Amino acid sequence: MSTTIDHAKSIADFFKRLPSIEVPEDVEPLEATNELVFSFLLWESTTQRARPAMQRVASTFVDLNELRASRIEDIVEVLGKTYPRGEERAMRLKASLHEIFSKEHEVSLAKASSLGKRDARKYLDNLPGMVPFVAGRVVLLSMGGHAFPLEDRSLAMLIEHGVLEPDMDLPKAVGILERHIMADQALKQYLSFQAWVEMGGEAPKKPARSAARGTKTATRSRPTKSAKSK
Repeated sequence: MSTTIDHAKSIADFFKRLPSIEVPEDVEPLEATNELVFSFLLWESTTQRARPAMQRVASTFVDLNELRASRIEDIVEVLGKTYPRGEERAMRLKASLHEIFSKEHEVSLAKASSLGKRDARKYLDNLPGMVPFVAGRVVLLSMGGHAFPLEDRSLAMLIEHGVLEPDMDLPKAVGILERHIMADQALKQYLSFQAWVEMGGEAPKKPARSAARGTKTATRSRPTKSAKSK
């Protein structure tokens, strides 16, 4: 028999107990296309691995168009042989970049960023290779929209801690979280949640107001010159 959970209560209670991460005001958001690349590197991985990988991508490829045109095996080599889900990650990233180029004749999300928030999210969701985590991060961090990035790993943690039902799938979970997390709180709560996930997802006990200050830029990456698309 499936368990029914009061999502409004379970989500509110969870985030009240989650240590809070301050959102720094002095860090510029990544341009949307660069955020897409970084988010693909972060997906089902960690900030500790994604940041150096982003730096290797920036120093290896002249721009995002060269990254798009590169072979899957070359991208995997740049990420590193031990990078989680390296081949799948490279294939998904390349497919999304190629579709952007096919639509825009350049590797740029400038046009998508100028759309309404709902249309921009639809544009991203429909890209080949796209996953909800990456689309959500681009919308939330670079386009100023309302989203809550989630992946299989973080969904499993929410289920483990009784926030969502055991049989919950990823798209439904994303929809529930976005309905119950206010737009003006989504960025702060997501950054706190991502930091918690990367620390191993221990049961949160402290209320946010008494939590120790954590790493302020846990899941953001500063722009790198050679990673900018032309």
